[in-house]
Amino acid sequence: MMGCTFVISALIKKSFNCGIADNPSSNKAELMAVILSLMTCPKAANVEIYSDSQWVVNTFDELNFLTIKDIERSKVNYKVLWSCLFKIISIYSLKVKIIKVKAHSDCDHNKEADKLAKSGAEKNVLIIEDKLLLHNGTVCWRDMPIERNPILMIKRIKNAQFIEKFLMLHRNEVYKQSDLLRLIDWKISLKLNNINQYDTLFEDHYLQSFRIKICCNELPTCVNLKKRKPDLYDEDCRSKIIQEYSRDDIDTQELKGGILDVYMILHF
Repeated sequence: MMGCTFVISALIKKSFNCGIADNPSSNKAELMAVILSLMTCPKAANVEIYSDSQWVVNTFDELNFLTIKDIERSKVNYKVLWSCLFKIISIYSLKVKIIKVKAHSDCDHNKEADKLAKSGAEKNVLIIEDKLLLHNGTVCWRDMPIERNPILMIKRIKNAQFIEKFLMLHRNEVYKQSDLLRLIDWKISLKLNNINQYDTLFEDHYLQSFRIKICCNELPTCVNLKKRKPDLYDEDCRSKIIQEYSRDDIDTQELKGGILDVYMILHF
């Protein structure tokens, strides 16, 4: 739950605040405040909106020169709300300019808006009928609208499912510790363990499986490697490696201790 508010300073001073739900965020709250303020404007009005959200200002400037159809085809976050905003501007023939102001500044109106936003989180939730959005349809997942880029949303869902399956394995119970969960950067871990994001190859599958086993401290022994790849890890290969490195006057006993590392490199 987050608070959403706007303050009208002229010609008539008015203010409004409410709560928003369904995946609330600071960007969504700022965008909803702009939409609600435009709903109160008369036709053919010149509107100046002061916002402390740089994202709202930049996105508005980028979409201001596009048509409604282009906005609906774009990959901007909260595309339905942006379409609704520009439809209101078009229907009421408004001239809108959004100006960036510094957050938590000494501006009296900004201070008033911050106070109303905090109190708005405890008020009734704003409910908007789908028909009022003037939108044909919305992509949903588990009855929840996807308000951001659907492709990125699907990737995040698949990544979350992969992490959930990884943690559900019995051998990975050590990673369920709260302190360890906070230390692990799962986003980078997924990128490192994901070999190819576009093609599906058995070679990549073996390499990814090998990396997961390294993460779980389950390094394969020479015996297990020989079971999986008998042609690669045979005795001839072992002797050839020892003979090759013995030519460089390397101690044979030290070499035998490092055979496992050589086998792992060959496995890649």
